[in-house]
Amino acid sequence: MASSKRKLRSTTSIEPWSDDHMVKPAELIDVRLPSSLTLVDRRTFNALLRNAWDRIDQNGAEHVIALSELKGLHTGSNQRIAETIKRLMTALIEAEVKGRKGNIVVRRAQMLGGNDMDDDDNRTGILTYTFDPRLISIIRSSTTWGQLRIKVMAAFSSKYALSLYEMGERRIHMRKFEEELSLSELRNRLGVDGLHRYADLNRWAIKPAIEEVNAFALGFNMAIQELKRGKSVVGVRLRWWPKDEEQRQEAASEINRCRLGRQARVKKTVEALAQRQMQLRLDMEAGLRAAAPNPADYLGDEIPDF
Repeated sequence: MASSKRKLRSTTSIEPWSDDHMVKPAELIDVRLPSSLTLVDRRTFNALLRNAWDRIDQNGAEHVIALSELKGLHTGSNQRIAETIKRLMTALIEAEVKGRKGNIVVRRAQMLGGNDMDDDDNRTGILTYTFDPRLISIIRSSTTWGQLRIKVMAAFSSKYALSLYEMGERRIHMRKFEEELSLSELRNRLGVDGLHRYADLNRWAIKPAIEEVNAFALGFNMAIQELKRGKSVVGVRLRWWPKDEEQRQEAASEINRCRLGRQARVKKTVEALAQRQMQLRLDMEAGLRAAAPNPADYLGDEIPDF
């Protein structure tokens, strides 16, 4: 009898949909991120992965990228690129993988291996770099991934928004539309250090990040629901749902526009999204009132409260 199990594809066999996309393994998305990494550091790591993708699964392979490509992620000199490279070399990624005996082990790897930076000529300077063999083994064994859009990632001003965007792109195509995380897990995924009170975490990290994701992501919106034990917030439920055509067009227009005035436009987009969601709730409640003598019995979780 033929097996009913679907054969899993290796992440390294996946090609980006277009030149404006990159593939990122789930193990590098759902990972504990060092809080020391900046938004530019995370963008640079993605750029290095994308540039090396054709040979990413080859141990010992050297990859070459023009410094001009990395400088586009910065607003400063080659010295700032060097500082980013050094932070990536000292940052560790942890992932659970199958060990030699088939058991689950925790594998730790540097985000970036040894490298040479030739910046004598600002126009033709290059970075020659490698990846840690253990990082390569994590990538090689991966079977789930996210397809990330380069222009969307470039639009973010928050490193937390970039993390939530990557999480959403991985899940929305898996038809996984919600997930619960403890506050500790959420902090690890975002790479948050400090902001120990949930009120501060929400105000300075979560809310601004979700606003940016909803403004720039082309395929989905997201929301967060607090999970409480008594009066204390102990976790969150993240939700994703596909954007309609109008919302996709709005996001596409925004990521191609000048950054000047973007923050005000993002706020306006968020307010418009909230209004549409409120109208949806009112329409659903009105429909229930028409169909049931006591609609209060039918409200609650059946109507999404975003």
